[in-house]
Amino acid sequence: MITRGPKPVAVLRELQIPIWANAPEPNTWRELMAVLDEHDRDWPLAGKRVAVQEYGVSNVELLEALRAKGADVTAIQAYQWALPEDVAPLEEAARAVARGDVDVLVVTSGIQFEHFWREFSVHRPEGTVARFVLPGALASHQQAPHRVAGVVKGDAFVNLMKEIF
Repeated sequence: MITRGPKPVAVLRELQIPIWANAPEPNTWRELMAVLDEHDRDWPLAGKRVAVQEYGVSNVELLEALRAKGADVTAIQAYQWALPEDVAPLEEAARAVARGDVDVLVVTSGIQFEHFWREFSVHRPEGTVARFVLPGALASHQQAPHRVAGVVKGDAFVNLMKEIF
């Protein structure tokens, strides 16, 4: 079992399932691939069947990186995030950010950012440039043509949120 972050590690340990490797913070697919690169000599991916449990959004970069190493990759989408039937609260939040009424917007998952960006793009005034500071795990989220003003990883992101709030 190869994991990407503390949540699956805790569950797997509780179930007494051995963990072969775990990606360090900020726990992105890049750190996961780095861990696999470190073990490539002992356990090369070429010719191996690799199942990737996806978490609501397909991580195309991870799947491509695994395939580039010669793995036969199967993506398993355990669930899919969808917009709620009533998107009025999201639309209002996007309008408030577009008007400049919001000082800080905290988004902690890629799909949340994608859904927000979709609404924000509709409601922002023409020519408005938006900049976002994202936690490290979202920094590689390239689904939207946003500008990332900064990337804050691990404890630094937690400390930034404490300072803001």
